[in-house]
Amino acid sequence: MIICTILTGGLYTLYWGFKNWDIYQKATNDDDVVPYFRAMFFNWTAVSLFSKINDITETGKSYMFYGLACLLIFAAEITICHSVMTEILDKDMVLRYGIILFLLMLIYPFFLVPVQISINKYTTEILKKPLEKEFYPWEIIISVLGIVMNLFVWGVFLDAYARF
Repeated sequence: MIICTILTGGLYTLYWGFKNWDIYQKATNDDDVVPYFRAMFFNWTAVSLFSKINDITETGKSYMFYGLACLLIFAAEITICHSVMTEILDKDMVLRYGIILFLLMLIYPFFLVPVQISINKYTTEILKKPLEKEFYPWEIIISVLGIVMNLFVWGVFLDAYARF
């Protein structure tokens, strides 16, 4: 999960969000939850998902901090990319933004790890389902698209940096 999230620039989290909203929907039979829709807006629905995971896994832990961290990191990444693409920045500022974006992309998946550990424990102990260890076609497609998207984002940064 960490490697896929970093390599895809966060796009993998959409698939991750879908899989976990799907687990929640099946575990609770909540027909109001549409995993595809919630996954499309994962960074906005992460707080709700993490709260619901806390409820169904009965760990007593709050994952609110992790959901808010994911949302804030996503907002910072969007803001940085927007600034680089639309504002006139000097070479040093582009480099600083690039470093900050890179660091945010590296730390983002680590806010998902505690939640994933709880989900894994819940699915194996409560739902009695083995952990999935192979890659599925959607995971491969999303990963390839995410890597291309990630390369594009970094290409924009390199282009902005090279203009100086």
